[in-house]
Amino acid sequence: MVNQIIELYKKSLSGLSREMWLLSIATLINRSGMMVLPFLSVYLTTQLGFTLKDAGKVMFFFGFGSMIGALLGGKLSDIFGHFRVQFFSLFLAGFAFMSLAYLEDSFYQWCLMIAVTSCIADAFRPAMFAAINDFSTEETRTRSISLLRLMINLGISFGPIIGGFCAVHYGYKWLFFIEGITCILAAGFMFIFLRHTHVVPNVLSSKEKKAQNIKSPWRDSYFLFFMFMHLLNILVFAQFFNSYPVYLKEELGFDEDVIGMVLAINGLVIFFFEMPLVYIGERKWNRDYMISIGAFMIGISFLILIIAKMAMLPIVLLGILLITFGELYNFPFVNSKVLECTNDINRGSYMGIYSMIWAVAMMISPLAGMAIADDYGYNVLWYVCMGLSTIAALGFVFQDRIMTKPENPKTQV
Repeated sequence: MVNQIIELYKKSLSGLSREMWLLSIATLINRSGMMVLPFLSVYLTTQLGFTLKDAGKVMFFFGFGSMIGALLGGKLSDIFGHFRVQFFSLFLAGFAFMSLAYLEDSFYQWCLMIAVTSCIADAFRPAMFAAINDFSTEETRTRSISLLRLMINLGISFGPIIGGFCAVHYGYKWLFFIEGITCILAAGFMFIFLRHTHVVPNVLSSKEKKAQNIKSPWRDSYFLFFMFMHLLNILVFAQFFNSYPVYLKEELGFDEDVIGMVLAINGLVIFFFEMPLVYIGERKWNRDYMISIGAFMIGISFLILIIAKMAMLPIVLLGILLITFGELYNFPFVNSKVLECTNDINRGSYMGIYSMIWAVAMMISPLAGMAIADDYGYNVLWYVCMGLSTIAALGFVFQDRIMTKPENPKTQV
């Protein structure tokens, strides 16, 4: 079994470009310090005394800043190139994260600064996805996305463990400094090894785009429907970073270091299984069915928490495995399907909207999720999550049967 997995790993990693590996390493450096977001809601409620609703509002502004950053990052990538956007996003986000350590318990200061920080940090995401297209071929694109996700999740595996340990033994402020430093280190790595990839894009006028039949993503109904289904899916998945850690802390009595280790399982499982699974899936399985099954599994992972108090650790571990494999089936293939809708001229704009979906989810999910948990209890929240996941799963699997996929010119102009 182990030898088979190793062999699948070798096959899945073959043919990936040097630039793709370098981008993945830079992302690993960045994500290995990702420890603010998983613990932010816990920090706000347990250390600063915010109510669940106020913590949800702060997280709403995190998502609002992410949304603006995603759209801005995508547009700037089409104008200035993906390298510049990635570099400056990482470099400036490092200082922004460190500045959060100096905030006290002012609700309005937190709303403002968390929005600014997430805006700067999430300008990176659409530029990163635009870079994937330049660093891969059609044959290696899905595997390139999976390599990047592998590095992201390997980093995320370290982040919650280190973050939980630091929060318990040294205080929460260290989380902000460590995340800031890793952002700056990742920017430095990119400057040293990837600055040769900088290319100034060919920016077309509106008249030229019309002549070349370059469609705006906002007029692509097929893409927008797909993004709406993805939004429903991410609204549920985002609870993993918001209400879920608070639930483990307040309802199940887990300490921060235990929460960190539980969350780290997600990244470790993805690290070991995503590349082989994607390698098999893109050759043997129907992509839309995989995306749909993944969405449904994410919903089930929250629904089973209704019985978590009957056997806390086993149910929590089962839930982590379900959401992780749901993520494995869903996210890499969603990414590759979105890239298929783009061309060389509008790729940044499309990826900006795709990244914005995550930001919108991070804006709505904590606000709605924590309000539902506060007013009606966590069990109602888990039922709502299951309902949204079911709708998304049905939308994913039936889209190509009810809508015609438009042609999008692929040639570079």
